[in-house]
Amino acid sequence: MSSANCQVVRNQPGVASPSNGHPPSGPRAAPDADPVPWHTLPADVVVERLGVVPALGLSSAEAGARLARHGANRFPSPEPKSGLAILVDQVASLPVALLAGAAGVSLLSGALFDAVVILGVRALGRRVARAR
Repeated sequence: MSSANCQVVRNQPGVASPSNGHPPSGPRAAPDADPVPWHTLPADVVVERLGVVPALGLSSAEAGARLARHGANRFPSPEPKSGLAILVDQVASLPVALLAGAAGVSLLSGALFDAVVILGVRALGRRVARAR
C-alpha cells in the first residue's frame, strides 16, 4: 500500500486519535477502549497507530519484539470433539427427531418396512456426515 493512496483523516467525530481526545482503538488499545472497530478506520489512521511505515514495513527486531509482546497471529486451535459429543450433535436436531418419530409411528402401526427404510436413511446420513 503506498502512502499516496491514503487520505489523512484527523479530528473526525468517531475516529479515535490522540488529537481528538478519544482513546486509541485497534491492536494497541484495550478491547473496549473505543466503540469504533479498528478495521473500519481509514488505513492511514491504523498505520499511524501501529507505528509502521507501509513502504518499509517492520524491521526484524521490531517484528520479533511485537511477536514476543502480542504472540503469534493465529486463531486458537479448536478442541477436538469426542465421539459422544458428535453423536449428541447428530441426534439432537429437529430432522433427526422427526425421522425417529416417523420410524416409531411406523413400528407402532405395523409398517416394519417403512421403519427400516426411515432408519436406513438416517444411518446413511450419519455415514455421509462422518465422511466429511
